Amino acid sequence: MRRLLLLLIFVTTVPLSTGVLAANVTSECKDIAISDLRQFSPDGYRVFEQATDKRQFFGWFNCKDIVLDTATAVHETVHTITEELDTFPLINGNSLSRPHEASALAPPKAIAQAMRKAFGADDIFVQTYLATGPAAASSSDDFLYLLDELNAFSHDLNVASKLSSHVKMQNEVQVDHRDGLAALMAFVTGYSSTMAVGDQSTWLGLQQVDINNTLRVLWEQGEAVLGASCGIPDFGSKDRVYIGYFCDPLHNGAITQLLGREPVCPRKCLSSD
Repeated sequence: MRRLLLLLIFVTTVPLSTGVLAANVTSECKDIAISDLRQFSPDGYRVFEQATDKRQFFGWFNCKDIVLDTATAVHETVHTITEELDTFPLINGNSLSRPHEASALAPPKAIAQAMRKAFGADDIFVQTYLATGPAAASSSDDFLYLLDELNAFSHDLNVASKLSSHVKMQNEVQVDHRDGLAALMAFVTGYSSTMAVGDQSTWLGLQQVDINNTLRVLWEQGEAVLGASCGIPDFGSKDRVYIGYFCDPLHNGAITQLLGREPVCPRKCLSSD
């Protein structure tokens, strides 16, 4: 939960330039974090190298948990790169042009009520990424930004998974690294199924070549990262609930049509830890 609170700083306040958390960051902490990232997660290190403002990257550090700090910094840097280059940077080093046509689709907040029913009225991911009102995240109003979150959470979990095998996680409280990506995949599933029956214009838009190709690539990336994380214990609190949602044939018929196949269900995650 602590990791989401860090992300909420970004969602609800101004972006960090030098970083409100950076006051406690020492040169030693930075050196260790970047050395670990370079050695154990080269794909995460690539994101760091692309960051035009390294101070902003370290703005997400408080050096109490380097795994959490680094994963969060990579997540937010992915957002920055996406805005600066108008592309989705992928974990494999490739990139996808953003399909701006997706901004014309129905806003994701249209599924907020259904997702609250599925995951609880107090679900922090629903409240954050599908919220309504002036403090809502961009992803609530624009499907393009929901895809942006799907990509960022994939990078996030990828880095956390790779570092966790080599770097001591110092938090006394469990950090739910897997929950974010699982939640975003559930939201994309719910959005697809809702639009398939309730908004034919958006449903047809999701099948448009550029949007559909982007969705497929980002989904497949998420599947791979989520599946690879399943053997790591204490990496999620509600991950099973979100995963169970997009694995359920009652919910995944529309995403199956968009992918051209059934979504890969990471069953090991449903039974691990």
